[in-house]
Amino acid sequence: MITDKTDGNTRKSRQRTALLELLRSTRSHPTASWLYDRLKEEFPDLSLGTVYRNLSMLADRGMVRVLRSGSTFDRFDADTSAHYHVVCEA
Repeated sequence: MITDKTDGNTRKSRQRTALLELLRSTRSHPTASWLYDRLKEEFPDLSLGTVYRNLSMLADRGMVRVLRSGSTFDRFDADTSAHYHVVCEA
């Protein structure tokens, strides 16, 4: 759960909470765009930039893992436990 004040500059956000809940609800490793598309209906004023900023903040706090596989888009994982990610290059 995201607390009301995680540091001196950050407050609890409905959008951030919904983003983290959505990411935790899937076993896939979605892109920021995938997450944005699913949250846009609930938050019509949401921007893709806001999604990226919140994912970055959650990653900095160790709540989300960023998966960089050398493809065009990073993917994200809310399961921060030690586990493998395999990329097929065939």
